[in-house]
Amino acid sequence: YSLIINGKSDGNVIADAETMVTLGLIPAIMQGKPEQAMVIGLGTGLTAGWLAAIDSVKQVDVLELESKVTHIASLCGPANFQMMRNPKVALHIGDAREWVLTTRRTYDVIVSEPSNPYRAGVASLFSREFYHAVARILRPDGVYAQWVQGYEIGFPTFLSIYATMRTVFPAVEIWTSGGHDLLLVASHRHRP
Repeated sequence: YSLIINGKSDGNVIADAETMVTLGLIPAIMQGKPEQAMVIGLGTGLTAGWLAAIDSVKQVDVLELESKVTHIASLCGPANFQMMRNPKVALHIGDAREWVLTTRRTYDVIVSEPSNPYRAGVASLFSREFYHAVARILRPDGVYAQWVQGYEIGFPTFLSIYATMRTVFPAVEIWTSGGHDLLLVASHRHRP
């Protein structure tokens, strides 16, 4: 299954599995024993489902702007541990930016996997203001992961995203996940 939004693929249960699974597992492993997680963007549900499958995780808040995306996540149930039926997963339909700016909850792991930065309405999820809001709700030992689609953006755009994130987080690592997908993994402190 593929999630197609306005003619653009925003997730494939097989082709994007490596990226979506590692996008959740890398920050969880780096954090050590996450209990509270948040995922921005439901897509195929792989990231949220794999995070919810971790024993220490008690809740995964998933923020999705478009309610119709839940249909594809349900269809992808065999690959995402049936996350749509998992009581540890709390799905919130609405603007993730608003949630991050207003929530009083804090998280051990936050994963942001919106569509490409050049898509309408997405750029604000790559801004300094947004990263400051993320830092506010990220626990001191928490880890933030940002998916960056390296296959459809130029190097200057990637550098701008990285540099913006570094103005907020003292530690930012760059990971690759097969193909041209890039993961920016950030935290409040450098890790050994």
